[in-house]
Amino acid sequence: YDPQTDFAAVARVGEAPLMLVLLIPALFLVLGLVVDGGGKVRANEQATLVAQSAARAGANAGVVQGTGERLVIDRPRAVAAARAYLNQSGATGSVRVTAGAVEVDAVVPYDAKLLRLGIDWSGKGSGEAEPRGSDN
Repeated sequence: YDPQTDFAAVARVGEAPLMLVLLIPALFLVLGLVVDGGGKVRANEQATLVAQSAARAGANAGVVQGTGERLVIDRPRAVAAARAYLNQSGATGSVRVTAGAVEVDAVVPYDAKLLRLGIDWSGKGSGEAEPRGSDN
C-alpha cells in the first residue's frame, strides 16, 4: 500500500478508531441504562413494600376503639407509627389518615452507579391499609 497514491487506503485507516469513538459511549450508555434502570426498578419495589408496611403499622397502632366495620383511628398515633416505620426503613415520605385508612407515600434513595446525570433515581411507592377488627 502506498499512502501517496492509495487515497482509499488512507481513508480506511481512520475508520476503525472513529467507529470505536462512536461505539464506546453508546455501549456505556446502554450498560448504564441496564444497571441503573434495574436499580431504579428495585428501588421502586422497595419503596412500595416500605409504604405498604408503614401503612399497616400506622393502621394497627392507630386503632383506639370500635369493633368490626366501625373501627376508629387515632390520627396522631397512626401517623407517628407510620413515620417511625419509614424512618426505621431508611425511607422518607408522607402519611395521610383518612376516615378509615392510613395512606403512605414512600421514597427510597438509590444512587446511580454509572449514569450520574443529575437524574433522580430514587424509588417511589405508595401503600394503603385499613384497620381490621378481630372479627374480620
